[in-house]
Amino acid sequence: MNKGEPPRQVSLGLKDEAAARAKLREIVTEAQREAYGLLPKKSYREAAGCPLGALLEEYRVDLNAQQRAPGHVKESVARIRKIIAACNWRRLRDITPARFLLWRGAFDRAAKTRKEYQVSLNAWLNWLVATERLERNPLARVPLPDIRGKQVRPARALTQDELRALFEASGENALAYQMLAYTGQRCCEIAALVWGDVHLGSEPYLHVRQSTTKDKAERAIPLHPGLAAALRAARPVNAPVDGPIFADFPTVERFYTDLKRAGIARKDALGRVVHRHALRKTFQTMGVQAGVNQRAAQEFLGHSDANLTAKIYTDLPAIGLRAEIEKLPWAGAWDGKEVPSAEVTKSRKNLPLIEKLIALLDLLKNLEGKGLKQDFSVFKLAARHGFEP
Repeated sequence: MNKGEPPRQVSLGLKDEAAARAKLREIVTEAQREAYGLLPKKSYREAAGCPLGALLEEYRVDLNAQQRAPGHVKESVARIRKIIAACNWRRLRDITPARFLLWRGAFDRAAKTRKEYQVSLNAWLNWLVATERLERNPLARVPLPDIRGKQVRPARALTQDELRALFEASGENALAYQMLAYTGQRCCEIAALVWGDVHLGSEPYLHVRQSTTKDKAERAIPLHPGLAAALRAARPVNAPVDGPIFADFPTVERFYTDLKRAGIARKDALGRVVHRHALRKTFQTMGVQAGVNQRAAQEFLGHSDANLTAKIYTDLPAIGLRAEIEKLPWAGAWDGKEVPSAEVTKSRKNLPLIEKLIALLDLLKNLEGKGLKQDFSVFKLAARHGFEP
């Protein structure tokens, strides 16, 4: 015990006094050696003898406890496990820059992919340092691969004609593609949406929760009138707020099938490809063509600072984000009018409810005609929830 420190009680679990005193001397000696740097901390020594698989499993459990996106956790752990197996690492002492560089040099993937693997590995090693399993990250000084000018699959945006053809050919997948193309959000962010995130009032908007975003920042995205109408038509009558909008979000393979049905080539003459993330690029391209404010586009996409001056000196509320989103040309089927909910209008079990609602609307209309003042429009309220008089 150092001078000035409060006394610590240690349970030795021994009944023999001589054995207890010997054990106590061992503990005190160990603590003194740790304090003077003559012996690594006990947590470091224990981790040094622990299999890497067990440490990786603890990392996975902690990521889940932090409520990180399931897809992110799965991918990160899979990358790290692949590197550990390829490098034949078994204990922490086996992790060396030389062995890692040999693996990276033989890893025949794009520079961007190699960078992603290294970032995942560094995140785990830094976590081991933060939780006092490792004194330092042995790969901290290994530079990341330079990916500038080395993009293997440059993406391209879809044209309006292609976007329209995709929506028409993709059937039940069309709403997912419309959400991607007209909100600018990432696939994982759209796939994680629930009906409680969609607000279809007089000024409809999408709430993208912090727990689902890549940049860990929540966003409110105004919905294009055409997209709002499509969501109203798709929403079930009694959809629970925690019910997923997309119970079966389109996979990459399904997207490629829909592209083929729409007659859209995956790769053009310049080698540029179309994939799901290209719909995010389509959103930005449409925005530029329609004259959407640059700062508003940055807010929609959830990007970090594009320009320090624009970030500091632009008044976001004054931009008029809704006006910006409405500049985008709508490529879907929409006549500019409200679209009633398909579930409400087509399901027989809802006919009694519809009849009662129509009778209520007629009554309210008569009352309004006799001078009853309302603070809101009953008809707009009904339409907002998918009912038409």
